[in-house]
Amino acid sequence: MQGRLTKDIGKLVAERAELADKVAGLQASVYKANEKLDGFKLLMNWNQEEMEQWALAQRQKEEDNLALDKYKKQDAAKVYVI
Repeated sequence: MQGRLTKDIGKLVAERAELADKVAGLQASVYKANEKLDGFKLLMNWNQEEMEQWALAQRQKEEDNLALDKYKKQDAAKVYVI
């Protein structure tokens, strides 16, 4: 009976060590995945800022074109008035 208990305890100790290794591996995988996710979030934030800058530049260009058209019309009207 004592021999069987010793054998069972040995199996449980080995199983515990195996499970501890699996947990450590999974924790390492989670850590790496979180690092990747953080990098992706930084990239997305940077891309969002870049897109906002492009949108601002586009609006400014549109405003400049509208102003230019306005001045062209004013110049054209002055030419016909003379």
